[in-house]
Amino acid sequence: MEKDTDFEDFIKPKAKSKYPYTSNDPDDRIQIIKNFYEKRLEVLKEDVKLVYQRISSDDLLHTMKEDPTSVEFVNQRVREIFDDVISNDREIILEKVYKQYANLKGEYRKMEEEKKKV
Repeated sequence: MEKDTDFEDFIKPKAKSKYPYTSNDPDDRIQIIKNFYEKRLEVLKEDVKLVYQRISSDDLLHTMKEDPTSVEFVNQRVREIFDDVISNDREIILEKVYKQYANLKGEYRKMEEEKKKV
């Protein structure tokens, strides 16, 4: 399940600017931060649901609970499931941030070239 973590949707300020990622209006900046955290909260809620679903349906975990020898490792297995979900989320976020960085770097180069022409 891919999470909707497309930061571009909520980091652009409402103020009209030649450069869409900048704004001097404090209200815009506050709104950007609020939107970011609201979006992040939704992603975290989805992660918790996914962790619960994965734990509930994990056959290995159920087998471990039934075996007295492996019952002491149940917490470790739960941690593995949790780490897997969270690391997947981080990879998605990092990929999107990297793409945004590459786009902004390209825009910056274009602006520098325009500046040199003037």
